[in-house]
Amino acid sequence: MLSNKLISIRLMLCLVVTLSGLLNAGCDRPSSHADSGTQPFLGGAQIGETFVYNLSYAGKGEASLQGILQRNDDASSENAASKQVKIERHIAGRLKITCVRKSLDGVLTSIRFIHPKITLKFGDDRHHEAEIAIAKTLADPILVTFNRSGAVVGILIPPGTNRLGIQALRAVLDELQIVAWDRGVVSGFTWTTQESGTRSNYRAEYTAKLTDDGLRLRKRRIRYDERNTSMNEQFLIEQSTEIDPSSSTEIVLDENRRIVMSIKSKRTESQCLGNRHVSANHVRMTMELVDENKLASECLSELIAYHDNLLEVTKPAPLLVIKFAEEIQREIHTNELGKLTFEDLKKMLDEAASSADPNKATWDLYLKFKALAYLQPSQSQAIATLIARAEPGSQQTYVLAGALGKAGNEEAQKALIWAIQQDWQDWVKLSLLIPTLAEVRHPSLQAEQVIRETAFHHPDRRIASTAELALGTVAHSLRESAPTRSRAIVGELANRVQSAATNDDMEVALLSLGNTRSNAAFPAIAAAADHRSPRIRTIALVALRWIQSAESEEIVLEAAVNDSDQNVRLAAIEVMAFQGPDTDAVSLLQRLAKEDNDESVRMTSLRCLWDKTKAQESTVELVSELAVSDESEMVRRACQDLLSS
Repeated sequence: MLSNKLISIRLMLCLVVTLSGLLNAGCDRPSSHADSGTQPFLGGAQIGETFVYNLSYAGKGEASLQGILQRNDDASSENAASKQVKIERHIAGRLKITCVRKSLDGVLTSIRFIHPKITLKFGDDRHHEAEIAIAKTLADPILVTFNRSGAVVGILIPPGTNRLGIQALRAVLDELQIVAWDRGVVSGFTWTTQESGTRSNYRAEYTAKLTDDGLRLRKRRIRYDERNTSMNEQFLIEQSTEIDPSSSTEIVLDENRRIVMSIKSKRTESQCLGNRHVSANHVRMTMELVDENKLASECLSELIAYHDNLLEVTKPAPLLVIKFAEEIQREIHTNELGKLTFEDLKKMLDEAASSADPNKATWDLYLKFKALAYLQPSQSQAIATLIARAEPGSQQTYVLAGALGKAGNEEAQKALIWAIQQDWQDWVKLSLLIPTLAEVRHPSLQAEQVIRETAFHHPDRRIASTAELALGTVAHSLRESAPTRSRAIVGELANRVQSAATNDDMEVALLSLGNTRSNAAFPAIAAAADHRSPRIRTIALVALRWIQSAESEEIVLEAAVNDSDQNVRLAAIEVMAFQGPDTDAVSLLQRLAKEDNDESVRMTSLRCLWDKTKAQESTVELVSELAVSDESEMVRRACQDLLSS
């Protein structure tokens, strides 16, 4: 059930005693999913990181002029061949994608092909001049913005760029678009999205499954938002698209780094005008990560300057159909809501609750209430009233709270605050409402104050702890839109770590401080990593998982090797795996896998190595060796399982 899934996500904000719980406690993402609110394609990339993929794209289109022109005469049969238009486009080469800038709103990337090979055919004839022009366009850097959910929302192209080259680029980008659920990419979950494609908007369905290769996503286009086509002044013809049921895009994500490892897309669609078939499109694309590196600082500076200069001289042409985040969101929500009113949605909500399968309409209701709160902010309070009357933990609560949180505007935040105050003592409801308020894109000052008041003064420790953890999330959300407020929260939480009266208080404060993901949090967390209590040291390492620096890495590596407590060493290994081990960390994991006295540490080290470096010959050799020689039967069996996976 959806409610059970979301309850498990929310309960990660509570303190738990197991190691897996520690690694997820207080974070705003459940285990095995992409960072909440962060686009999955390059969500984990750092600025300057470059990823190189082998890419092969094949697109074929067939159009019937007879169908388009509404010709049904007998002469059409003998001239059928002349009335069929066929176009083929093949693109092959290495696709180089660089993370140029990151913000709350998404990722700016530079995309270019290395030595692209282009084939373009109209009918049976190749067009070599057009192929050269397309290759030149694709070989130059194109600046593409992915929003925080993963949708392509901006393409910046130099004036005078070849039109066919732009069309080829957009066709490839259409296959790269991977849109996360509003709360991330969750293993074992299904979600639907409304997306903007090269031809029109469409609804897509995603499923996610955790496998040995990583997090596997499957994307299926369900239907297009069709527009009626005017053929002449007297007739309006209905346009429709049939999508082959076998069409899908298979994506493999690195579970921890949130980087796409491979994409395989296969799609066949047919277009009709009225009852006449007029065209068909076939798309095949494969893409696989083959290399990654860091761009030199001077090259990155040149890309940033190139972007800024283009912004000054480029006026987006209508041909590009460039839409930015606000425009796309409004269009998506308008299509979703249609002419439905609050009363209509309330009736649908009640009908869903009383139906035999209350989960059936959950997604549609969530999307529609979100659209209502986004387009008609004044309705937010009415939605909050429904939350207040709903049963704690019910489907209705999750649908309505999620809708307000994702809308995130001032009225929606006020409505969430009102709902929190109405159920001030209800742990189940507040365990959902408080994190939802903390996770809005730009928390208001009032939202921050309510969460702080709850964290520091609520009599129920569970609710207070949840709010304190959420306060760290607020600091992270504000880091760019309101840096002064963000720094103040970091300082406040650091003081709570240092002044904690009990170990329990220090644990919550450390996890809250880690949720800020701020380098300013490092000194307080680093001091706790040397605490006399193994539990506090473990919590401190977990809090460091979001802070990637040389100093942080040194503490984690030191703990993995030298800490006397096996749980601390295990936590250090898990943090290395979460962050993505570098060369030094890989060497250390190899050493721990062979030499650590604790079999659980050896086994965890081996599994982390296998997850991150199983393609390396040295890793296969080590696992093969220990499958025979390790003194522990449990470790030997684990190695054998890895080799057979």
